[in-house]
Amino acid sequence: MKYFPNLCLILFLLITLSLSGQNDIADSEEARSKVGLVLSGGGAKGFAYIGLLKVLDEVNMPIDYIGGTSIGAIVGGLYAVGYSADTIEYIIRSQNWEKVISGSIDRKYLAYEERLFSDKYKLNIPINNNKIDVKSSIAGSLHIDLLLQRFFLPVAHITDFNKLPTPFVCVGTDLITGKEVELRSGNLARAVRASMAIPGFFPEVEYNGKYLIDGGVVDNYPVEKVKAMGADIIIGGDVQAKRMNIDDISSLPVMFDHIISFNRAKINNKGINDTDYYIHFDMDYDVMSFAHFDSIIVIGERIARLHYSELKHLADSLNALSQGSSREKQRAITDSILISEIRFEGGNKLHKKLAEGFFKNVDEGYVSVNEIERSIKYLYGTKSFSEIYYTNSLYKKEPVLTVNLKPSGQGDLSAGVHFDIDYGGSILANITLRNLFNTRFKFFTDVVLGEDPRVKAQIVLNNGYKPGIAIETDIYSFDFSQYDSIGKANSTMQYENIGGSVFIPFMFRNSFMCRVGAEYNYFKYSQDFNKDTTLLLAGVFRSYTSFFGAVNYDTRNRLSFPTSGWDIEFNADHSFELDHFYEMRNYSQYSFYLKCDTYIPVLKWFTFQPGVFGGYLKYNNKLYIQETFGLGGVNTSNYNDKIVPFTGMRFIEHHANYAAIARAKLQFEVYTDFFVTGVFDYGVAVKDKSAFVAKNAMYGYGIKFGYNSIIGPVEASILESSEHHFTVFYINVGFWF
Repeated sequence: MKYFPNLCLILFLLITLSLSGQNDIADSEEARSKVGLVLSGGGAKGFAYIGLLKVLDEVNMPIDYIGGTSIGAIVGGLYAVGYSADTIEYIIRSQNWEKVISGSIDRKYLAYEERLFSDKYKLNIPINNNKIDVKSSIAGSLHIDLLLQRFFLPVAHITDFNKLPTPFVCVGTDLITGKEVELRSGNLARAVRASMAIPGFFPEVEYNGKYLIDGGVVDNYPVEKVKAMGADIIIGGDVQAKRMNIDDISSLPVMFDHIISFNRAKINNKGINDTDYYIHFDMDYDVMSFAHFDSIIVIGERIARLHYSELKHLADSLNALSQGSSREKQRAITDSILISEIRFEGGNKLHKKLAEGFFKNVDEGYVSVNEIERSIKYLYGTKSFSEIYYTNSLYKKEPVLTVNLKPSGQGDLSAGVHFDIDYGGSILANITLRNLFNTRFKFFTDVVLGEDPRVKAQIVLNNGYKPGIAIETDIYSFDFSQYDSIGKANSTMQYENIGGSVFIPFMFRNSFMCRVGAEYNYFKYSQDFNKDTTLLLAGVFRSYTSFFGAVNYDTRNRLSFPTSGWDIEFNADHSFELDHFYEMRNYSQYSFYLKCDTYIPVLKWFTFQPGVFGGYLKYNNKLYIQETFGLGGVNTSNYNDKIVPFTGMRFIEHHANYAAIARAKLQFEVYTDFFVTGVFDYGVAVKDKSAFVAKNAMYGYGIKFGYNSIIGPVEASILESSEHHFTVFYINVGFWF
């Protein structure tokens, strides 16, 4: 016990020294000047900030506050969350920026009924409130929304931006009043999204009761905001153009950016004057040069390293007064999140019910971010919504995933053009109406005006994997030549048809559709002269109906010159004349066919495309010629599904009841969107089953030159076949109708 007073004294001295040391550290932290990082807006040019962040990381610069606008808000926000410069560079390099900026989704996510009608138009005009409307933005926001939500997920629970690893502020503009809005709280991903909503290019963002657009309209370099947070020293990165000539205004977004720069010149100049370490990134790229991110990053790092010494000196002097940078620099990218509930906001009950069907695979517990994004893309592919984004937040201490839905307008008015040797020239007009009668019914109408007219309309309810309902009508007329034994055209055949069908569709993941239904056709075929006496009842309309079942699977990455995916179609039907309904055994026919094509990317510029076709037709007493397999031509889409292209043969040059064909295509992309394709077909196609032998095989081969243009494929083909001894030339312009 005699040592106890001494031990107490020693303990008291140690505690006093410890508290004194902590107070010294606190005093030094208090004494150290606070550093604010400000990054201007400037579109794709903002990728140059990667170089600046690398230098800041290398010199161990203490950053106390961050502010940014537009692209500066994206890069600055990621840095404020705690990602290192290297991680942010990885994020930028791993994106398909063409897709992110355009807002377009991969074709595989597009609903099957949308592909059938909406996959071949370049001109789309929205319809709202029963009148033609104007789009409020050029691009959609789906991908930029998903990108921001994914990479800001680690701080989704933080709604006060001052409580981020590094306090952060960004700027938006009130679309209604034109006033600036400081964004310091709420959902960080949505705040950043609002700050970069370029007017006329990206849609506005509803945020805390206001509609916001790009903050660059009012303050593209928010130095004043960061100084107000407490920054004593400002390090500024600026990618704004110093001066623009008429030749520099190369696109609509560039023009918008230049026009709105008039209003921010004064505040820009003040911000630059208040910047202690100002780094301007001068380059020849513009705000939309997203495809050149590699070069912009290199330029940014080169310019930033010119300032390495002065930044190193500043960092060393500041760190000498403190314990060094306390910034969290190694934030990991989140690949899954914990959720206890999924909620759907926006739209009516039917919209929410539709959305629920696409989130069946998203369960409670830890869920992959990839799976969430996949579900959103498939839902977006229904085109029932113009905007979909998700947030992840705590509600009564439980993690809730909220999917926000903004229903699309009434529909679209679309148009296209087409010319080929078989169908001639035509113009296509389309009207698409969605969410009919406040339901999930969709209505599509294609009207083809030209030498071979057609009207095709469908009303459909897509219930996904549950049974839906669809009614379709198809009215068309087209003609084609018939040939004698030496391949010379000797007459013209014309098909005319008024048809309708009712069927039940089952769809899965937008790529797979199964149909079961009945079809009615009022059909006539006729010849202008030299009539084939083997064809019964030529020139007379006949009524017949069919029961059918069909399966379609389509995962092609694009409609023209695909480089990956599958295209499979199976159809089986039983047809009979209505006049002889009670004698179906005597007047009926059965048929089925299978088309299967796959697209295998061997190299980036080379795609191998094998395929097969098989068809079988059995009839009693009467043969409906339109139900036979008509071989020839190169069109991949035809008015009648039983028209089968065959290399080197002319359009419907050969009729067959039994067919087996193998195909091989070698597609080379010799330059961006320019293709050279070698084609070869081999098979047997005969009217009599006994003739289905190898000695009756035929083949065709040739070469195609193609360009993937803004109006669709432009192709010229040089082809030959074993059926005749001359070369066949084909021209195609635009999507096939």
